[in-house]
Amino acid sequence: MPFIPITGVNHHYQNILFGFALIRDEKETTYRWVLKTWLEAVDNKLPITIITDEDIALRNAISEVMPSTNHTYCTWHISSKFAEKLSTLYTQYSEFKTDFNACIYKSLSPTEFEGRWEDLKEKYDLENHNWLNDMYAIRRQ
Repeated sequence: MPFIPITGVNHHYQNILFGFALIRDEKETTYRWVLKTWLEAVDNKLPITIITDEDIALRNAISEVMPSTNHTYCTWHISSKFAEKLSTLYTQYSEFKTDFNACIYKSLSPTEFEGRWEDLKEKYDLENHNWLNDMYAIRRQ
């Protein structure tokens, strides 16, 4: 059964488990029920930010139930796919990993990121790299 931990940070900046759910399936209706039930338990106090993996059904449920909550994707979940999705580039270009990591992790502003991203696309001919284009499209999350 899928397990959904609902965690956060308390007023002492400590991680805390606010709730959890064991669900039968990972459908949008199920996620909506979990989110609505949890909100009811916390007197409808919306979280400021929610961090999840890239599950589309969960994203849609959050958009509907918590439209004013900032929804971001977990960097760990995305970066865990780098080796698989970028292995050809890592092998083909010795500097790609360093340049890519500098773009992703060392850009201090959106403008700096965009500049580095354009440089990466040009240097490594990434215009047609489907996965990177998909990740770029959701970069705000």
